[in-house]
Amino acid sequence: MTGSMLFNPDLKSEKVISEVRETIGRVTRRDYWLREHLPESEIPWFDQLKEPVNISPDHEGCQTLYRACQQVMKEDPKVTCGRFVADANYWHQERRDTILFGPGNIEMGCPMVQMNSSQLMK
Repeated sequence: MTGSMLFNPDLKSEKVISEVRETIGRVTRRDYWLREHLPESEIPWFDQLKEPVNISPDHEGCQTLYRACQQVMKEDPKVTCGRFVADANYWHQERRDTILFGPGNIEMGCPMVQMNSSQLMK
């Protein structure tokens, strides 16, 4: 089995991985075909565990960017959580807070940001 998963940043990866393994085990024990053809899984895949990052909107860096955006754009910026993996996952493990900031739509499921030309002209 190959795949990836995103989970709540407030959960610990060890707990999530344990639950996934337990679920695979339960399903395997109850399915006659899977008992004969045990699934292989490697978690984390290629040993690339990327812990989720959860920086508070109250973080000094977030607040600084928020106020600057308000001042320049004359509107309240949207603060949201991206559902994708970025370099922030690696930096966070090194105790370096990382905040992704920019115009456009960050809800695309990938770190590629798009924006309307009307936003560019502001």
